[in-house]
Amino acid sequence: MEVIVISGKLTHDEFCKKVYDHYGDKFEIVSEYKGCNKPVTIRHNKCGTLFDVVASKLSTVNGNIQCPCEYGKRFDKDVNSIYAM
Repeated sequence: MEVIVISGKLTHDEFCKKVYDHYGDKFEIVSEYKGCNKPVTIRHNKCGTLFDVVASKLSTVNGNIQCPCEYGKRFDKDVNSIYAM
């Protein structure tokens, strides 16, 4: 799996394109990108969960972030609606 490299100053659109190029439509950037050390709000399109992640964390060792629903953390959706998908 390719690692996203976030270097230099990116515009919001450039950041969104890098995320889309790496993750496809799995996530949607909901808040404005304001720098690699600032949090952005992301929506997991499968379940609708919103969560914050520091932009630079998108370039972790394996280049993979997970929605809280994917690793058993608290999330806002009703459990039955998750299993109905």
